[in-house]
Amino acid sequence: EVVIMLVFILAVFGLCWMPLQVAMLYSEYKPLTDTLWEGYEDFYYIAQVLAFSNSAINPLLYAGFNDNFRKGFKQMFGCYKKKRYTTLSKVDGEDTYHSSTTMTPVTKM
Repeated sequence: EVVIMLVFILAVFGLCWMPLQVAMLYSEYKPLTDTLWEGYEDFYYIAQVLAFSNSAINPLLYAGFNDNFRKGFKQMFGCYKKKRYTTLSKVDGEDTYHSSTTMTPVTKM
C-alpha cells in the first residue's frame, strides 16, 4: 500500500508541476526573434496555480492512503472523538452502580 501511495504522490507531483516547467523552458529557449504565443500568459497563470495546488492536494492523498494520518487529521480539526471512560461506584450496597451521568442496574447471572 505504501508503494501505491508513493506512485500516486509522484504522479500527481509530475502532473501538477509539468505545465509550469514546460512554460518556463519554452520562454527561456525560444528563438530570440520569436515572440511568445498569444495565450502564453493565460497558460503560465494556470500552470502556476496547478503547481501550487500540489501542496493542497498532498494532504488529501496522505489522508486517503494512511490511517494514522487520517486519524491525526481528524483529531487536529476536532472531528475525532476519543473514547471516554467513567468510573463506576456502588451505591448503598444495592445492585446499582452510579457513574457521573447515569445509574446502571447490574444484572446477576
